[in-house]
Amino acid sequence: MGKQMLIYVIGLSMLTAFAVLNLNKTSLSSQDTFSMYFSKSMVHNIALAGANIGTHLCLNDTAYSTNLTNQAFNGGSYDITITKSGDSTRIRSIGHVPTRYYDYAVGSWKTEMLDTVEAKLQRLYFSRYGYFSGSETNGYMSPTSNAIPGGSMWKVTGDSMYGPVHTNGGWNFSGQPYFDSKVTAANNPTLSNFVGPPNPIYNGGYQWGVTVGRPIARLNEIENGASSGGKLWTAASTGNQDLRLTFNSAGSVRVRIPWNTGGTKDTTYASISSLAPNGIIAVKGIDVRVEGTYNGKATILARTTGSSGNLKGNIWIQGDLVAADNPKTNNNSDDILGLVSERMTYVTTTGISRTSTSQTNIQAAIYCHNGVFAVENYTACGIDGRLNLFGGATMNASTSTGVISGGVLTNGMLKSFRHDPRFLTKAPPSFPFSDKYQLVAWWEN
Repeated sequence: MGKQMLIYVIGLSMLTAFAVLNLNKTSLSSQDTFSMYFSKSMVHNIALAGANIGTHLCLNDTAYSTNLTNQAFNGGSYDITITKSGDSTRIRSIGHVPTRYYDYAVGSWKTEMLDTVEAKLQRLYFSRYGYFSGSETNGYMSPTSNAIPGGSMWKVTGDSMYGPVHTNGGWNFSGQPYFDSKVTAANNPTLSNFVGPPNPIYNGGYQWGVTVGRPIARLNEIENGASSGGKLWTAASTGNQDLRLTFNSAGSVRVRIPWNTGGTKDTTYASISSLAPNGIIAVKGIDVRVEGTYNGKATILARTTGSSGNLKGNIWIQGDLVAADNPKTNNNSDDILGLVSERMTYVTTTGISRTSTSQTNIQAAIYCHNGVFAVENYTACGIDGRLNLFGGATMNASTSTGVISGGVLTNGMLKSFRHDPRFLTKAPPSFPFSDKYQLVAWWEN
């Protein structure tokens, strides 16, 4: 009986000791797990803080490029590395927390925990805008004068805009204009009830106090691209003669100088890339006329000479200018065109036969640095039907395409502008971009 009791006591003691040992191990394991979770959360938050700080610095100053190392933060530290490449900037933040833990992935003890967060910023290409104006005033310049009419331009009931829209001035609203995407502006809008109580429809929201700069240096960069890897014609090289580009759906491009006869040059290139390998075609000190069905990617630039009173640097759209692979029906179309004028981009009316039922179709991203996209002499020409733009328009001001009296078109064109959604993520070759960044990617380890 004594031996049995002794065995029982010893066995119970061993079981109790084993239970206590397991309890201690469980307690230690729980502490380790909690400590590991806390350290992981801590280092991740530090890496997030560094990424947010780096992003904020670069958004406020696009030239910012200073790396930051060993920046103390909340019991740890972060390193920020800023890498610039062309029109984009990548921000890499590494968080550090001093802690001892066992890294099972490599099978060894570590004394520091790390985590990484990255952000990518991209310049705002103006092709992304369905509509952009430097001001909401009439900025039309005729082919023979740089005089600007001025006066407020209004968005009213029946006006609808798709894609991001912005003005560096303030909107003028009456009635119920419709905006499908976000609306931004530098100033608060002016409201009037002359066509009904002002009640704009902001389907994507709105924000005032936003200014987006358009540096003239961007045109210099496009011109340099044309001279180094594309095609550039100057007034001197053409004998002050304007040029004409006619695109063919099979891919060829016909070049004529002068634009109306081709007496000096009349050459057909097999493709856009054979004319301009990098897709940039430019003229300086002259105008360029364009038409046809383009196949491929191109940006066409027209520049002034910079002299006072110069009336050149215009793009003239002679008729339909559309993609071979229609982006309205194929959102994956690779045919992309940018039209960039330092002065004006006109839809030609002189010498063009149109009626009230005519349709003029344009598929392009249009950018006018000092002028606007307009119908030539829209206040005095005949009734030229409807202008259909699928793409986007960025202008120095605003303008109309026609004159309506008593609800009826009396001069110029009615208009239908629709944004090309491809331009939210794509842009024509070297298309102008702003002095601001947008956040396009965010990656957390």
